[in-house]
Amino acid sequence: MTIEQLRHKFDLEDKYPRSADLKRWIIEPAIKELNVKSNYDVHYRTERKGRAVHKIWFYFREKSQLQMDV
Repeated sequence: MTIEQLRHKFDLEDKYPRSADLKRWIIEPAIKELNVKSNYDVHYRTERKGRAVHKIWFYFREKSQLQMDV
């Protein structure tokens, strides 16, 4: 997904013009919350075009559940 597509989906076209700000204030907190509160381990990777971040990939992996001794 391109950064422009991500901004459009979250209605952020006019906010966070720098990708570093988008990462700091939107992406990182959301991933941190998902990792704590969900059953998934989430991480992402970015691709640059020149010096600018152009694309972002999100990866979701289901967390393994530990068995409890009863």
